[in-house]
Amino acid sequence: MYEVIITSGKYKSMHQTGVSGVMQCWYFGNYPSLMSKAAGELSFREDLVPGDAAAEEAFLTDLAAVFWGRSRAKALSTEIRRLNDESQTFI
Repeated sequence: MYEVIITSGKYKSMHQTGVSGVMQCWYFGNYPSLMSKAAGELSFREDLVPGDAAAEEAFLTDLAAVFWGRSRAKALSTEIRRLNDESQTFI
């Protein structure tokens, strides 16, 4: 999920500089997936500021709700954040 957070910064910068379109076909491909959904959502989110943990958590919760339902979303987004933080210790 670290890629989601990095991607959010890229989309925020694109919005600020007036970019009006994007062709999405990165390493995670153009096949419908969690990452493709995240990238698509981020292209329209103006409220997500990189480094704003609360906004990032809200985004992850919304994203998790799409795939696993609203009732499980908060617990899953918290776990995603924990695993991401843990994985960063290995980089």
